[in-house]
Amino acid sequence: AVRREGRGAGRLMSESESSRTAGEGCKAGAQGYLSKVLMSGQALRSAVQGSLERQNIRRETAKQNAMYEHMALHDPLTNLANRSLFEDRLSHGIDRAKRNNGKLAVLMMDLNGFKKINDTYGHDAGDAVLVEMGKRLQTCLRTTDTLARLGGDEFAILLEAIVDAADAYHVIRRVLATDDTPVNYNGAKLEIGMSVGFSVFPETTKTAEDLVQIADQAMYQAKRSHAGCAYPKGFVAPAKE
Repeated sequence: AVRREGRGAGRLMSESESSRTAGEGCKAGAQGYLSKVLMSGQALRSAVQGSLERQNIRRETAKQNAMYEHMALHDPLTNLANRSLFEDRLSHGIDRAKRNNGKLAVLMMDLNGFKKINDTYGHDAGDAVLVEMGKRLQTCLRTTDTLARLGGDEFAILLEAIVDAADAYHVIRRVLATDDTPVNYNGAKLEIGMSVGFSVFPETTKTAEDLVQIADQAMYQAKRSHAGCAYPKGFVAPAKE
C-alpha cells in the first residue's frame, strides 16, 4: 500500500504481493519502501522523515541549479541577458528565420558620455545609469525580443520575426528617445546619449558573427558622426510619421 504522511509529503510503499500495486505506488511518486514485518511506528516515522529530507534536498538542489544557470546567462548588475545568452538566442533566431523564410535584426548600442559620468560622479553613478537605461530600453521592446548588456556601456537587441528593416528603424527611434530624460542620481541630473547601429538578416548578411560585426561597425560610425544612428548599406530610412 502507498502511505502518505501530510500534505505534500513524500510517499512510502509497503511490501505487497501485487506487482500492480507496486507499479501504482511508483507512479504515485513512492520514495521509500517498508517491509510489513518492520513497519513499527518508529520505523514508519523514520522512513517518512528520511523521505521528506531527500525530497527537500532535491528541491533545494533544483533551486540552486536554476539560480546558477540564471547567473551564468545574465548580467549581474542589470539582470539582462549577457553576451552568451544573446549569442545563443541569435543563433536559434537565425535558424527559425531560415525555416520560416523570416527576418530578424540586430541592434548594437553604446552610451555617449558614460565615461564622463564615471569620472565625475563615480562608478556607483555609472552603475545607476546602466540599470536605468536597461529599464528604459526594455520598454521599447516586445516580450519576444531580447535585450542584453554585452559589457561596459554596450547593449544589444535582437528583434525576431520582423517584416522588414523598417520595423527595426521604428524600434531605433524609440530607443533613441530613451535618453531624452536625464538620469536622476542623488539629486544630480546625468545627461546621457545613445549611438545605435543595426543589421538585418538576411539582407545585410546571413551569419550571426557578421550581423553583430556590421551592426557594431555602424554603431561606431554613428558615434563618430554624432548621428544617433547609422544604417546598413543600402537602407533608406522611412519618412517620419
